[in-house]
Amino acid sequence: MIIKERSLYRKFLDWFKSKTGYGFWEPSHDAPSIGTGIIILLLVLLAWYFDGLWQPIFYGIITDIMTYFS
Repeated sequence: MIIKERSLYRKFLDWFKSKTGYGFWEPSHDAPSIGTGIIILLLVLLAWYFDGLWQPIFYGIITDIMTYFS
């Protein structure tokens, strides 16, 4: 996939580098072994993997709230 120079992804990468001083996928100065993008990707994958665990709890809360206000 070729990323255009004016794409939103490219603008985000440039903005992130101007704010932090390092790239989104590059390791930071504080934690030189892993990048910010990798951490966010891992958190999204973990949230997706454990969705079945948390989903009944959130459905129970939403059902209780909807029952209370109906």
